[in-house]
Amino acid sequence: MSWMLAGKPIQGIIHPVAIKDNTEARKWVRNMVSGKRLRELRESKDLTQTELSKRSGVNQDSISRYESSQRQPTVDHMYRMSKVLGKPMEYFMLDEI
Repeated sequence: MSWMLAGKPIQGIIHPVAIKDNTEARKWVRNMVSGKRLRELRESKDLTQTELSKRSGVNQDSISRYESSQRQPTVDHMYRMSKVLGKPMEYFMLDEI
């Protein structure tokens, strides 16, 4: 799968600075995160929400809401969690639009 941003392919972890001034890209990231994938990967790494929170600096309550799809994470939160979990941000995107 190849993701594009501003007409260029994205590889690896997207850093929030890379899309800071691109409103459409920010919307795209925020509206397509799969809470199910986030939860499954966290659990496969034997991490609790509290442990992920401590390692990433993202509030545990926020992680809970992201995983249950009650809220969508900010780009910064996705970046932090993806670094801790060892996957690029694209991994958490939904398969279907």
